[in-house]
Amino acid sequence: AVAEPLDDDERPLGVRAVPAASTVPAGLLADRHAPRVVLGDFDRWAIRVLAVAAATCFLLLLFSLLKLFV
Repeated sequence: AVAEPLDDDERPLGVRAVPAASTVPAGLLADRHAPRVVLGDFDRWAIRVLAVAAATCFLLLLFSLLKLFV
């Protein structure tokens, strides 16, 4: 059963029809041009160290705000 389209007065503003993912060809969904980056051991450790440093700075900021307001 096909639902009847809403009248123009009943359709909400800013709503548009989006095709279902099953109707879109798979070739359009895949990003074929994205380069695959291979990270070395040094790169992985650098990312980990920077993540720990960022988390530490964030926690220090939270603790300083807690000390300031409490």
